[in-house]
Amino acid sequence: MRIRALIGAAACACVAAALTTRPNALGKPGIKPVPCPQQEWQYGEAAFEPLAGAKAFFGRYDGGLYRIEIPDNWNGELVLYAHGYVANQGQNGSSLRVGNHTIREHLVREGFAWAASSYRCNGYVPGQGLVDTMALVELFTKSNGGRAPQRTYLTGTSMGGHVTILGLHEFPTAFAGGLAMCPAGPELFDFYAAVGAGAEAITGVEFKSDSIRQDTAKIVEQLGEPPDYTEKGRQLASVEIRISGGPRPFALEGLASGGRFTANISGSALAGIVTPQNRAVTTTHIRYAIDGGLGLTSDSLNQRVRRKTADPEYRGDKTPYEEVAPFDGRIERPLLTMHGTGDLFVPIFLQQVLKRAVAATGNEKLLAQRIYRIAGHCGFSQTEQIRAFDDLVKWVRQGTKPHGDEVEGDLSNAGMTFTDPLRPNDPGGLTIKPAPSSAPQAGVDFVRDVQPIFRQNCYGCHGPSIHQNGFRLDRRADAMRGGTGPVIGRGDSAASRLYQRLIGNRFGMQMPPTGPLAAEQIAAIKEWIDRGAEWPDEAAGETPALPTPPLMRAVLYSDVAEVQRLLDEGADPDATNDAGATALMWSAGDDAKTRLLLEYGADPNIQSDHGKTALFVAAGRRGGASVVKMLLDYGASASLKAGRLNNPTSALVEAANVGDAATVRLLLDHGASVTDAGFVAAAFALRAHCLECFDLLARALDKGTLSMTGLVITPPAGDSRALSTLLDRG
Repeated sequence: MRIRALIGAAACACVAAALTTRPNALGKPGIKPVPCPQQEWQYGEAAFEPLAGAKAFFGRYDGGLYRIEIPDNWNGELVLYAHGYVANQGQNGSSLRVGNHTIREHLVREGFAWAASSYRCNGYVPGQGLVDTMALVELFTKSNGGRAPQRTYLTGTSMGGHVTILGLHEFPTAFAGGLAMCPAGPELFDFYAAVGAGAEAITGVEFKSDSIRQDTAKIVEQLGEPPDYTEKGRQLASVEIRISGGPRPFALEGLASGGRFTANISGSALAGIVTPQNRAVTTTHIRYAIDGGLGLTSDSLNQRVRRKTADPEYRGDKTPYEEVAPFDGRIERPLLTMHGTGDLFVPIFLQQVLKRAVAATGNEKLLAQRIYRIAGHCGFSQTEQIRAFDDLVKWVRQGTKPHGDEVEGDLSNAGMTFTDPLRPNDPGGLTIKPAPSSAPQAGVDFVRDVQPIFRQNCYGCHGPSIHQNGFRLDRRADAMRGGTGPVIGRGDSAASRLYQRLIGNRFGMQMPPTGPLAAEQIAAIKEWIDRGAEWPDEAAGETPALPTPPLMRAVLYSDVAEVQRLLDEGADPDATNDAGATALMWSAGDDAKTRLLLEYGADPNIQSDHGKTALFVAAGRRGGASVVKMLLDYGASASLKAGRLNNPTSALVEAANVGDAATVRLLLDHGASVTDAGFVAAAFALRAHCLECFDLLARALDKGTLSMTGLVITPPAGDSRALSTLLDRG
């Protein structure tokens, strides 16, 4: 199949050279994109493996790089995918890369073909992105033996969502329907300029054209960062939330995600820097608002802010570039949008603007909008994306508009209908509150109630001298960083490995090993965790831990699109937290994120401070064989060892511990040492009731080692069923 795909790709690459005609809208004269940045573009790797039952085509064309995947059971329909913003600065700024559709597996399974483009350039280029994405239709037809799609859907994320909405406006009958996920839009740059003007008014620093970078630094140094805002920082944070859609679930977390709190501050348009987007920017319509009790009123702020007016030649109907002018709402095909409440990169107010534009033309019947209670940008689950796409298809085929959400008005409890699943700590922080008073709060106190429990019961194994499993509870930084995964779990005891190990053996032996803590001690630790696990500086004995890299946070809390955005903007795929863990370790439960990180050069053999690699983490997850195979295929070593309690651990030991026979077999096939794993792996396999795992290991173990296994796993310490298994096998 790969040979056929390569031949097909080569043929399509030849055809692609002829695809230089700019698409024309049906009933409109066409579209003129903002020109690409002037730099030399470098082409990355377009090749990819097709899913089972599908054919892959890839290569270069006039619009950059492309990928096309056609299932053998093709249903006659094509889904175009427009990717989000890729920065044209930094180490990889000139590198063109093409990815896969975010719900690729579902599309192929349901018989849809899909196609995606790198676009011919990076930068904020929704117009060029639309032209290059539309050119894929002809390229698809050539790849498909001359068979054109019966229907074409336009989908996209972030800037690709802007591409999608722009496409349905400028080419109103070219698509059967559109799915715009976390879509940007022209007014996004109004928001950034408005935040910049608010920052000027709050800090007293004004942007000037010859010192924008220095002015930004002077502003930022007065604000603090989430959650440790200064007084002025609280004011600006409140303004950002209020003018971007108002108080709503996870708004505070959205400010912290990817550094958006200060990254939203833009002085370019205010200082008079001339670009097509800046010429179209206006802030005259922005009504500033701020929460009470922060030392600044809305009226005062509205009087003090500098206003930016738009160039009417760019903002109006006669703009030379359609992508910089507000949408006019004149759509003719179904459009379904998805937006997160905690998205402060591309805020939800854009949905309100879109709704008003569509309503003004009487086209509400063609617009369905959905809200999701999530922090950060584009963090939709697969379930959420698949449901939205399937509902769009049903709408197109049957003519029944799907349900949506009300995007205007009070959003403080928005998103309950379509969010699946609810995210941890829902609803998060809705808006900024005044700084807490210095009066002590009632309830559990770390120094008084929790630290003595740790000192008396935990320091013997996790203290200054002994760091079993690489974990320490005597120092705040070590305790809070968690190593290759979170341990304490601030704010959510149900997700805290520490708390779970105190109340049972779901995640390993119950702790402490000398016997359970008293109920009131466990209750105190639970309350401390649920209150946010505050650990005061005077009890830490150290400087605070370094922050987790944004890429690692995105891997943990956001979706593939956000991870790719950060990588495209130059994020180091091997950046570590202060425990030496990497994003690849944290992505072990997600095939798509793991594949993406590996494609961007993540090293699978980096060891954390505990000695663990991404392979250890993946092998320790039941059902993780697909990620394990991926890591092995990219060169992960199956023979590395790390400390675990009083015995060394390995990926093989971790796989045996969770009873995953498929992973055990994979590791053995790739040279994992059964001898090194010894009786520990065999004992774990029996404890997990995985006889297949045990048999795979037992073939390489002598009777002495198996006898040691019996001492460890059988009564009185273990399971009586293990004894018969050992005896049956000699």
